[in-house]
Amino acid sequence: MSVCILNQNESTDDSEQDGRREKPDCARAEGELAVVLVSCDSYKDLWPLSTGMIGRFWPDCPYPKYLISNQPTSIPGFRSIAVGEDRGWSANLVAALEQVREEFVLLHLEDLILEEPVCQQRVDRLFAWLKSVNGNCLRMNPFPAPDRPFTSEVGIASKGVLYRASTVMTIWRKTVLCALLHPEESAWAFEIHGSERSDAFNGFYAAHTPTFSVVNAVLRGRWQRATVRRVRRLGAEPDLKARGLLSRRAELKWQFLMIRYKILALLPARWRRTIRQAFC
Repeated sequence: MSVCILNQNESTDDSEQDGRREKPDCARAEGELAVVLVSCDSYKDLWPLSTGMIGRFWPDCPYPKYLISNQPTSIPGFRSIAVGEDRGWSANLVAALEQVREEFVLLHLEDLILEEPVCQQRVDRLFAWLKSVNGNCLRMNPFPAPDRPFTSEVGIASKGVLYRASTVMTIWRKTVLCALLHPEESAWAFEIHGSERSDAFNGFYAAHTPTFSVVNAVLRGRWQRATVRRVRRLGAEPDLKARGLLSRRAELKWQFLMIRYKILALLPARWRRTIRQAFC
């Protein structure tokens, strides 16, 4: 049994009233959280690497682990959720979540590769805290960081901020995630437009420091050169036959986008979404 003791920060407002209740004893209840590896068959070449690193760096994960695919598959340690014909990222996820019984899901994308050991005690503690405040969403990695402090480990993701709805290492209350998903949207579009729709809900948070150390392996269907080097340092060999390397031009464009993101992050959080919509 894990116990979390978090000191509440009193600089809150009425929009997060439920988060003020301090519950020192926050034991994990088995069966309430599932890890969902979101994928499709066109990315099955990444499954051995992604699932292998989960097994290596998160061997004590106590939660059921699901792998979303189009056709039934067999991966040790994972329950297969086959959604049939590929209808797009959000549509596949909507169909898959209907087969997940747990109340909360931790979204893990197949092209995010774990590269350091996971602290299970911290995962337990943050998940227990999220339940104790009746929260709806917790970004376990602060990208972006919370815009308002709340506790020593967790901050508030206020309404109106960029990427309030995240697909990256995020714990979701399943009913809220399903309410925000639109079947026609890609993962990228969900993070933009789903964030706008999320303003209808309270209870969105982000950790102050990363819980999972991951490397983003693939961009636009191609391996990033820096990622290939990092994966090889882990003792694994990327399957470059299944998908090639990202062009240098595309990598430069991506680096420019990251610079733009960092500039946006310097602005007050409440302005970022408006500025992005106007100029990006």
